[in-house]
Amino acid sequence: MAAKRKIDAALWDTPYCPKVQRIIEKNLQERRSLAIRHSDGIKFEVVESMKTYAIDLHLQTCSCGH
Repeated sequence: MAAKRKIDAALWDTPYCPKVQRIIEKNLQERRSLAIRHSDGIKFEVVESMKTYAIDLHLQTCSCGH
């Protein structure tokens, strides 16, 4: 079992397993529709269509709730 997984992993063309690679690619596609603006110090604004979110890296908060 472990030997088969090692062989399968050797065939990957990225350092990530296929499932993780799909998640990364999906996130990259979604990110392309966002505009990120520096606000003040370590605060940023993320604009998505008609919505704007405030990000504070120091407090690790986002106005979107995450």
